[in-house]
Amino acid sequence: VVTLENGVSTQDVATLSADHLTTTAPLIAQQIELLRGPATLLYGSGAIGGLVNVVNNRLPNKITPGFSGAIQGKLDSASSGGSGALDITHAGTDGFYAHIDASTQQASDYTVPSKAGVGNTVGNSGYDLRDSAIAGGYLSDKGQLSLVVARSRANYGIPNDPADPENATIDQDQHRYELLGAINKPSKSIEKIKVRAARVAYQHSELNDMGEAETTFIQDSDDGRIELTHMPIVSLGGLRGVVGVQGTQSDFSQLDDASAPIVQTKTNSVAGFIVEELPLSDAVKLEGGVRVEHLRVSDVLNGEGATETPVSVNLGARVKLGNGYALAVSAARAQRGATALERYSNGPHEATATFEVGLDVAGQAKKETAHNVDVRFEKTTGQVKFS
Repeated sequence: VVTLENGVSTQDVATLSADHLTTTAPLIAQQIELLRGPATLLYGSGAIGGLVNVVNNRLPNKITPGFSGAIQGKLDSASSGGSGALDITHAGTDGFYAHIDASTQQASDYTVPSKAGVGNTVGNSGYDLRDSAIAGGYLSDKGQLSLVVARSRANYGIPNDPADPENATIDQDQHRYELLGAINKPSKSIEKIKVRAARVAYQHSELNDMGEAETTFIQDSDDGRIELTHMPIVSLGGLRGVVGVQGTQSDFSQLDDASAPIVQTKTNSVAGFIVEELPLSDAVKLEGGVRVEHLRVSDVLNGEGATETPVSVNLGARVKLGNGYALAVSAARAQRGATALERYSNGPHEATATFEVGLDVAGQAKKETAHNVDVRFEKTTGQVKFS
């Protein structure tokens, strides 16, 4: 499953281990989109299980002149904790806008019933999470130019075993910079051209009882993409869709307790994608997409590397049943290459108390291929919506 924020990868290491936290800011989210089908091919070959997109006001798709925003606060008796968030946007009548948000979530160890058999609390379950961002730009019918600068910090414990109460704590910090540019209807045949770029600097350390770093993960990533949405092609029955390219580059390091690198890798990928839809009638629509990716993962310490070319295909159909109900069916063959850490891990992981051995180290590296059939029954209008 791929996690996005406003359509751009979070570029954290949450998918590498269950103890790693995703860096989205949930308290300022306006909506959370769950995507299946051909549309997932726009964002990466790793979305075999689907895609989660967290949408907030940092990169708006529409603005209203004046001030808008929200403020919230909550208290939690079970953990003696609380949370708060501030989300404010100001837009002028000339299309320029500015945005600021900040949120925090804090909790002590959770209180549980004594019959749970772990005492009165879940040991080492407290956390302190903080997110903030400033953003601004220009948005009108002609297009958009927006910039976001964001930071996400987290310090949280990994709940321990009462029989072995050694505490592992993760101290996480991420800086994120995003740029979005779009031109609407630059020609009669093109509906929109969109350019996006993101730079993410991520680090987290896994601390022992003494507060000393046993393992540190560092990842610096760059992501850029160009998308072209074309107008319906009348000669092809109203075929409409998106064509684009995406490039990513990532430097990853895993350090031991002496700050010496255990793993040091570089990942480069270039992908091309096309996602199209064809209306057969007012009620029936066909969808399809293809994504081809060239992936190169290199082990910097040992001078080794591997190249793969994952190819993913997804075909589907959607039928409107009336009164807001619809039936959607899709079939996919999805491929993804092994990540740098999946390939070259070869050392201890403090928070999970494991020693991890990568696929290349074990001689088992290969592309992952999945075949999926997805059937969805949806209601998309009215007060009650579901899928």
